[in-house]
Amino acid sequence: AFLFSLLCKGELEELNKFAKEFLQENKDDLLVKILLAESLLRPVHNALYNDPPLPQCLDPGLNSELERAATVLIEAVLLCESQNLPALNARCQNNLAVISFMQRRFADAQNYAEDALKLIQSNPFCRINLATALIANGNLPRALRCLDAMPRQLKNHALRLVAEIYFHSCSFEQAIQIWDLLLKQEEDRLWKIRILCRKLEVHRMLRESNKAQACVDTLLSKFQGEPETLFALAHELWQLKQPEEALETIKRAKALASNNLQKWLAWEAGRILFDNDQALSATDEYAEISEENSDSIQNREFCAALYQAGLFQAAYQRAKKMREDKQDVLPGITEIEADYLLRENRWSQAKELIKELADKVPLSARHRVALIRICSVLKQGEEVQAELAALSKIALSAELQEELEQLVSEYKLNPDPAVDNT
Repeated sequence: AFLFSLLCKGELEELNKFAKEFLQENKDDLLVKILLAESLLRPVHNALYNDPPLPQCLDPGLNSELERAATVLIEAVLLCESQNLPALNARCQNNLAVISFMQRRFADAQNYAEDALKLIQSNPFCRINLATALIANGNLPRALRCLDAMPRQLKNHALRLVAEIYFHSCSFEQAIQIWDLLLKQEEDRLWKIRILCRKLEVHRMLRESNKAQACVDTLLSKFQGEPETLFALAHELWQLKQPEEALETIKRAKALASNNLQKWLAWEAGRILFDNDQALSATDEYAEISEENSDSIQNREFCAALYQAGLFQAAYQRAKKMREDKQDVLPGITEIEADYLLRENRWSQAKELIKELADKVPLSARHRVALIRICSVLKQGEEVQAELAALSKIALSAELQEELEQLVSEYKLNPDPAVDNT
């Protein structure tokens, strides 16, 4: 009871301290394990609710707290099962679903949420977590069915999820109807801003400039000093081909923003700079948000910016680590790795990578032309012949046709695939 009162009062450090001391002598106490896990999760919940991170940019400090909480909860689940305590078991499984979702392990999140819902069908939070995981896993119809019977006090939360389902299924009209309803009902200032920004995104995509401008006007009139509003305004300025003004607006937003929002702003600044041929400056922004080994959209863009800025070795190292982490070639990124190897005259290694890319994208004429060049340098005539045969079945752009003709001339090849070019 004492520990539960600490949780309710938000005195999490005290709860953590007492729970650990208690568990040293009573290591199988189920309730204390659950309270300890929830004390670890509470600040993470709060941080993510108020300040959602970039995809794959969860703060390492938060991630370590999640790992600690997951370890405790898995132990608690085993105790619940051995003692036949379905309600507590569902609570643990539900928290494990939240942790898995935060760590982008969406299949695990769905499994945990489903197990929790089987134990307690009436728990609305289990339904919300399951629907969230289903959306992430692309099962939109089932996510909608899951949210059918939500209690009134959680209606706005459920509606936000339903709107996301419609958004991801390109049913934009239905999504906008729900967002308009939520803007009338929602009391949370932060959610109002997020909904307006989401609407703005849709109107931009649909090229509805008047409606997009109405969203911007509302943001500026009602939420002028908010960093989220400045973020939305910066994107509008970028779309209007005013990059300098957009970057200045991002700078103002960064001064006001929380840590995670600063990452979103850095990402936007990196994209604007790269789009305006300032790749070297873009790398500074991407460096704030990119994780070295993960295959994320931020890391791919960072890799491209490094390459465009002429930082070939850094781009090569990052591209190589991403491929090794993925255990597969990455079209659009592995070419950077291969290009560096060619610059270093490591032709055979480059050839292996481009061959894998060509196998992955069989109709890519660009990869076939590159292989013809490499095999010609390596004097591998049979492979040149095989690539010419493959290329003869693919329509070439004027640029690639010209490059192929130069290769034929330079290496004295016969473009007829039936002729031996050994």
